[in-house]
Amino acid sequence: MEVFTDRDRQRLQVALDLDISELRKDSDLWGRLERLECFDAEQGTQVTVRIQGYLDELDELDTVIAASGLDGSGAAITVSRRIDEFRESYSYERSQAAGYEERRDTLIYRIQRDLGYLRAGDGQIPLM
Repeated sequence: MEVFTDRDRQRLQVALDLDISELRKDSDLWGRLERLECFDAEQGTQVTVRIQGYLDELDELDTVIAASGLDGSGAAITVSRRIDEFRESYSYERSQAAGYEERRDTLIYRIQRDLGYLRAGDGQIPLM
């Protein structure tokens, strides 16, 4: 089994904050997310992937993820969306009317693995 070095962890940490335009270039969405899983084994099995994009792109990404069964392979994915609250507010209606529908926001995926290890690329990181 491959154990990540501190340098590897730093490199992967940079990849966590991913612009959605980069994610959309990759047709293998699940593989892309797996490559972006960044964590310290000491912190347990929860992984957070933050994806930034425009509101309509995040809607599209939600649809793709819901349809693709990304919770296979022992992973349970929950989605936390700050934009839900914003959308329900009066300020969202006003911003749409004013032409600010390109407001960027962040979609957060928390991936909880129930396996004994987490995969990153072709390697495996044992949980300590």
